[in-house]
Amino acid sequence: MQDYQHTEEGESSTTPSACKAGAEEEAHPISTCTSLSTSSIAKYLSNESESIIGDDDVEMDAFYDSLDVAAIPMLSSHQKLAITTPSDEEIMQALRSVQGFLSKGASTLLYPEKCSILKAKLDYLSKLSAYHGGISRETSKVISEASQFLTHWSSDYTKAHTKIDSIMSQLLRVDELEMNLESNKKRYLEVVASHKRKREIFEEGKTIKAELDELKKNVPQWEHEHTLAKKTQANIIAEWSRLRETFQNIEKDWNLSELD
Repeated sequence: MQDYQHTEEGESSTTPSACKAGAEEEAHPISTCTSLSTSSIAKYLSNESESIIGDDDVEMDAFYDSLDVAAIPMLSSHQKLAITTPSDEEIMQALRSVQGFLSKGASTLLYPEKCSILKAKLDYLSKLSAYHGGISRETSKVISEASQFLTHWSSDYTKAHTKIDSIMSQLLRVDELEMNLESNKKRYLEVVASHKRKREIFEEGKTIKAELDELKKNVPQWEHEHTLAKKTQANIIAEWSRLRETFQNIEKDWNLSELD
């Protein structure tokens, strides 16, 4: 037991100094390692950043080297306007085209393809009038509104036209049945001896009368709708006429008469 305790005491007395010495010996390698590691990382990051910046510079330089700026023509505002502004002759052709459509009357509105061409011409002239110095504000407004309303005019005029045709067809049928019934009555009165023939004519007359009575129930409504449809067409025709008159004078307003 004493040997054991002595040994414990001996080891206990020498261990602190040994640890201290070891700690002092190891202090320098750890510090040196840490210093080297920090330096290496900083150097690596610096090199990596330079590499990225270098690649970026290469890409940017290559982009601008590929541009031949001297070969790109620089246009002045006057030159650009000269390119985008049509000639007076082109404007006159568009005007004459519109006048041609308008001279044919509002029935042009019944043809979608013609309306599309007319609308395109009006849109073209409307855009030109925005910066053409020779056209009045009032005329410019008329052209713009005509372009906007043309689609509605075409739709309303076509619907009114279809309604009128349908109603007239029904009214003609009423007239036809009335004449047929009158003819049926005469034939019935002309038959004297044949009861069988009278019965046949009578049955025909009943069928005619039944269809006629059914159609006549709708006549008041048809007449009302017919009046409204005719009024719609009349209003559009009046607008069409005003537009035609405007375009008859528009050449003078646009100072293009000399092109005749």
